[in-house]
Amino acid sequence: MTFSPIRKVFQGIADRRQMFRMFDRHAQRPDRGQGNAGSLYAGEWFEIGQAAHDYMFEALPPVILAVDMFALREFLTGSITSVFFTLWIDGRARYFHGYCDLADIGYGRRMREAIVERETRPVRAMTRQERVEHIWSSTHDDYRGYAGERWPATDRGKRTITVFGGQQGTTLRLLDSLTDQEISEKLPVHLRYLPDAIAALWGGGNVQLFRHGCPRRHHARTDRRRPQWRLSQSPVWPRPRAGRTTGRVAGRR
Repeated sequence: MTFSPIRKVFQGIADRRQMFRMFDRHAQRPDRGQGNAGSLYAGEWFEIGQAAHDYMFEALPPVILAVDMFALREFLTGSITSVFFTLWIDGRARYFHGYCDLADIGYGRRMREAIVERETRPVRAMTRQERVEHIWSSTHDDYRGYAGERWPATDRGKRTITVFGGQQGTTLRLLDSLTDQEISEKLPVHLRYLPDAIAALWGGGNVQLFRHGCPRRHHARTDRRRPQWRLSQSPVWPRPRAGRTTGRVAGRR
């Protein structure tokens, strides 16, 4: 396992319990304590609440990196440590945690830019990798692990997860080899039907962005712009025909 790119590992705002649990998402790795595992942690980030952000700020004397981010003095491994961000996105303050390599001076700035770019997309969407990482982050330790000696040599050390196989019962599968159907079943309901991030951003497949920012699926025969009702528009009711009452009491106007 070698992870390095800046990546989102959890969807939504993590509460305090989830935050502490995701501080070490690779605690069960078989080579724990051997060598530098900085590449596993560097680049991981997720959103937290203001209370959790303020708690971590007061837990230890922070290392102020910039006006909107600080780091912990204790390093996780090598030069990797926790960095907390306060970013203004869409007119409100949001709080994030990420693992940065402080040996790289510009790492925190690049992560901040990546978070802002990711969270300001016009459509709420997820990539396949983000779906897989969310499944790994939200799965209990008893149902996830790493491929051992019983696996082929090429798969040893890779992440595994328990999957319900119907009549066959539960089976262990490589996390990166899950099918789209298995990924959908593992995700919570509110995340199952989000469009793919690549399709939503670039109009790939049959998903396009309309002027209201909502993804809409269409086909060649139905690709016509229909008038869209707005809340500010009131429908025009047909006028009553002559000789019929309009709801007023007779003799009054």
